[in-house]
Amino acid sequence: MIPINIILENSTHAQNYSTNSDKQNYSTLIHNKEFDKVIQIIKDSIPIDQASAANKNLHNTITILGSRGSGKTSFLLSIKFYLESSERYSIGKDIQVLNIIDPTLIEEKGHVFLNVISRITDLIEKKLDQDECNISNENLFASRKTWRQALNKLAAGLPSIDGIGNNSNEGWQDPEFVMENGLKAVDSSLKLGDNFNFFLKEALKILNKKAFILMFDDIDVDSRKGWAVLETIRKYFTGAQLITIISGDLKLYSSVVRQKKWQNFGNEILKYEAEGLNKISVFNDVVTQLESQYLQKILQPKFRIHLPTIYDICQKRDRSIFIYKNENEGILIDQAYGNILGLLGIKNEYQASAYLNFLLALPIRTQIQILSIFYLDQDNRTVSNEQILLLIDVFISDLYDKEIDPESLKLNSNLNRIVLQFLLKEQRLEELYQLQPITTDSSLNSVLLSLNFSLTNKIQNDPFVIFDYFIRIGYIRNLVPILGYSNENRAVFDPSFKELCEKDIILSDRVLKDIIGKVTAYIRGYTDKNPNSENISIAGTIPIFGMADKAKRNRQATSDRIDSVLKAENATFIEKLLVYIPLSSNQYTYKQTSLLTYSPYLLFGAIGELCRKFDLEDLKNGFSELSQLRAYMMPDFKRGNNEDYDISEETNFEFPERTDTDTKIEELFEKWARNYPKNNSVSVHLLGKIVTRYFYALSNIENKMNKKSLGEIFHAQLIAFMNAVLIEDCRENSNFASELNINNTNYSNKIFINNLKTILKKDFSELTFSKWILSCPLLLVYLKNDDNQSSNYNTSENTLNNEDTKQQGTEIIKESSNSDDNQNITSNLSDSTILEGKKQEKNNENNLTSLIVKYCTPFTDESIFKLKIYNILHKIKTRTNEESSKINLVKFDRNNYEEVSKILQENNISLDSLKTLSLKDLKKQLKEVGIEITTRSSLNAYSNKYK
Repeated sequence: MIPINIILENSTHAQNYSTNSDKQNYSTLIHNKEFDKVIQIIKDSIPIDQASAANKNLHNTITILGSRGSGKTSFLLSIKFYLESSERYSIGKDIQVLNIIDPTLIEEKGHVFLNVISRITDLIEKKLDQDECNISNENLFASRKTWRQALNKLAAGLPSIDGIGNNSNEGWQDPEFVMENGLKAVDSSLKLGDNFNFFLKEALKILNKKAFILMFDDIDVDSRKGWAVLETIRKYFTGAQLITIISGDLKLYSSVVRQKKWQNFGNEILKYEAEGLNKISVFNDVVTQLESQYLQKILQPKFRIHLPTIYDICQKRDRSIFIYKNENEGILIDQAYGNILGLLGIKNEYQASAYLNFLLALPIRTQIQILSIFYLDQDNRTVSNEQILLLIDVFISDLYDKEIDPESLKLNSNLNRIVLQFLLKEQRLEELYQLQPITTDSSLNSVLLSLNFSLTNKIQNDPFVIFDYFIRIGYIRNLVPILGYSNENRAVFDPSFKELCEKDIILSDRVLKDIIGKVTAYIRGYTDKNPNSENISIAGTIPIFGMADKAKRNRQATSDRIDSVLKAENATFIEKLLVYIPLSSNQYTYKQTSLLTYSPYLLFGAIGELCRKFDLEDLKNGFSELSQLRAYMMPDFKRGNNEDYDISEETNFEFPERTDTDTKIEELFEKWARNYPKNNSVSVHLLGKIVTRYFYALSNIENKMNKKSLGEIFHAQLIAFMNAVLIEDCRENSNFASELNINNTNYSNKIFINNLKTILKKDFSELTFSKWILSCPLLLVYLKNDDNQSSNYNTSENTLNNEDTKQQGTEIIKESSNSDDNQNITSNLSDSTILEGKKQEKNNENNLTSLIVKYCTPFTDESIFKLKIYNILHKIKTRTNEESSKINLVKFDRNNYEEVSKILQENNISLDSLKTLSLKDLKKQLKEVGIEITTRSSLNAYSNKYK
């Protein structure tokens, strides 16, 4: 198997390439097998005697088929070069190769037939002129005379060709002219094909050749000129003395022929029969049949050569393709792409295969451009912004086709918003949120790749984009199954994913915490349709009770409210600030009350915004702003009163004075943000997999909340997030992911701890992303500290060689006078010390925070564990309970009239409106507000009492 070498420096334009037949140990022509097939067809087509040369109506045109950029022009140039090398290859002695004709370069008034005749005539005239210098050529005069006769016969019939001659009646002045000249012209036109073959015969005789090779390139680009070429081939290029090769795309050939066949019907018949009598399908079938037969006649299937893509070649594994930066440095093409994908964080073999398959299936011209952009500069460890700009230009037509502004993409700002807008327009967010080129639409795949690489490049230097993706794309994508896309049959005020996005919430330039706050309010409005809605935790939102200072209840009854706990715990300035960051308020539109919710997504939004504040050197104000409680209006899907639901309000809390002993949270965050691993790319699909794994882990936690405290729930949610990051980072960047437990963590640390312990035994140097995320102080601060853990998390100090233990043992030994007792005491002390040491060692091995510190070193600052945030949250009561997922319906009977009346009044439901409903609709509407009714008589009885 001879390898194929693609030398990038020499492959930027169409040219002839070497083949296996060049007697070297490699080929630079990708389609060398197809090349050999064409050469063999040409050899078989060369006339071997006068009888075979006289054959007519052969229609043996060789068709080179491939998409745009597949290497057709280079393929034709390579054939031309091979055939013209007569001294090296015997086949070149028998044929005369004409220059390749591109019909799109022929002027409007020119005709391809005249162009061919002109090229042959030029060759003959030059040959005859050369022969005049040869005195020994006695037949020169006869040859020139015969040639002129052949040319004149051919010329007489040319005016009959469409687009060449004038109207045949022009200039006819009398009957004698008609009889003598007009009929001669008619006869010449009828014999035009024969005269052309005679013309070829005489030309070949002069040139001492057996056949002409005529090649057309890209005749399918211009349908008008392409049709003229096809018709010329069908009518005149049918003899054995002219071997025709044409290139193009079979789909475009089909379009050219179909267009002409439809035109042949005429407007009248299409108007009155096809459209008027609804027979368009009949005419379509006729066109399809005519097109099929026409192409089978002109471009016979046995002479069709399909140029495979590089992907096809690699799949067959019958040729090895190497990419060379220059003539000395080569690498297999799939390895070259693998290196490029690795620079973009795409290292998992399974995930990379989707990108690799798409890239290999691209036109060769496009692949050369992409490889030249990235592979020639692969000495860099990361992808540069300049390379991304060049990639955007490669796919600029696809971007315009999908209505994406390339200039906006090049500005490299608001990329997640551009991505979301595009996926929403395509209605493919659920499927394509990871931006992998996995569709059957090549143009869409090109856009996805451009967006993917652009976003990855942005992530390299801006950690804000990570959290922006988590919320704006990942989280929003996972809400689709909950809310559903909009449909035409839904009620005006039904919730829908489309409406959420159209309300200028997700696509706005607001801070991330505001975006997630508004989304939370929308979700809670959606949940409010259900009974017990305030007790339901959904999509990461944890409902908690309102502030104690606003409740009309005694202090003891509100001791588990968030503000009461903060006061009782004497929370410091920093502790109070951190407790309020993941909190938002959801305001009802139909009553003067609100619902407080806690959410890890609010925390993620805050982390993202603080990353931006870090770049602006404004972290102090950032923390202050993000700790303020904002109230967002919930849409009322019961009544449809949603005019002002996009309004938000802000509540400022009183904070205690900040002291010098308070934890310097800004410094901790700054240290963490500064350690962002900029030289390591994070792929978009890695982020997508993390956020989806996490969302479904949240659902498991929400289904098992029971009466757990806010601290327990929030701790479990953050452990689930850390575990999702850890697992997906390992799957992408390690070879030991199969050893991890991928089950949901729920309310136990065990799975996460065991996964950490497994990784700590390996070489985890490549897991830079998860190490950075897990060391985030705003994640660690909300975790529960282990009961056996002191403020010092350095496990090296908890050893058996503790000096205090040694001293204590010495004193005990001295106090004993009995040597046996002394020996026993020493033995017991030794055993006790060893057992205690082993116990401590085992505790350290299973200590959550110690393991995180060990994994994240040197990123983690252990002072973050001194804050008592978990202790505060643990004392805050949530609204979730055992009945939160159940619907307790109030029965519509006389025993519950007062309760029914209260529910109807709260939901503004009138008796008159209920009376107009069918029993089915009545049951449905009342069930939505928590009332169960079985018969209409119950409503009538109630109506009689309360009318």
